[in-house]
Amino acid sequence: MTTATFSHAPDHGRVRSAFRAVLDVFASLREGLAAAHEYERLSRLSDTALEARGLSRETLSQDVFREFLAR
Repeated sequence: MTTATFSHAPDHGRVRSAFRAVLDVFASLREGLAAAHEYERLSRLSDTALEARGLSRETLSQDVFREFLAR
């Protein structure tokens, strides 16, 4: 009589890669939310306060985005 055995062990490399991809998605979401909160905080400042920080209301979204991309 012949016995067939099947290995159902997960491929740890694939599992690890999938887990890493999910963590990367959550890290990106966290960074995006942080950028949005920073934009909201800065957008409440007066034009004078923004200028004191080297920012302008016209380019605020680009400035915040660029800051978070540089991290």
